[in-house]
Amino acid sequence: MSADPIDNLQRALRSRFPDEPAESLARLLWEILERGSIFYGQIDMPEDEREDLILFAHANRLLMPTKSGRTSAWEDKSLTLAPDESYRMPGVIAKLIKHASETGRWEPEEAILSCLREGGDKREGDKLKLFQGLKDKAQDGKVTPYTFRRVITELGLEVDIDQAIAEFKALGMISPSLHRTLSSGIIEYEINPSL
Repeated sequence: MSADPIDNLQRALRSRFPDEPAESLARLLWEILERGSIFYGQIDMPEDEREDLILFAHANRLLMPTKSGRTSAWEDKSLTLAPDESYRMPGVIAKLIKHASETGRWEPEEAILSCLREGGDKREGDKLKLFQGLKDKAQDGKVTPYTFRRVITELGLEVDIDQAIAEFKALGMISPSLHRTLSSGIIEYEINPSL
């Protein structure tokens, strides 16, 4: 295994996003990991490549604008491509990128477990199973509290639904889906597609 973290990260990104420019994406994500956040104007690449990369990374929830929206929902944080716009990675994605830069492998389960353990969670294994079950049952990448309840029951997990939702939101594993919630009247959560 290569000792160079950017080479490792490129390898992991190629396995997850084979049609994307892994070298540029790796450099961008590494910069954000190292700095904590990055301004659009600090991203050293041609303008059209920079725009495409930011749009791709945002669509896949690898990065988010740092400015606050009215709510914590990802879709509430409007994305702009301007020199003073800054971006950061959700916590679980930062952990995933760090792990990928060390191992060359895209292993979201390891990042999730690591984040839950750091938070002192004693049910990290059950919560990982819950998240995997949610991904399996998601419709168009969305789940509801009912989906949480169903997965917990089907798998016989001992997990508090409200606590799991709060943790998953805080780590960037899920986000409230405002548009779908308002139109359907049922709370829905978007699952981070990079996990």
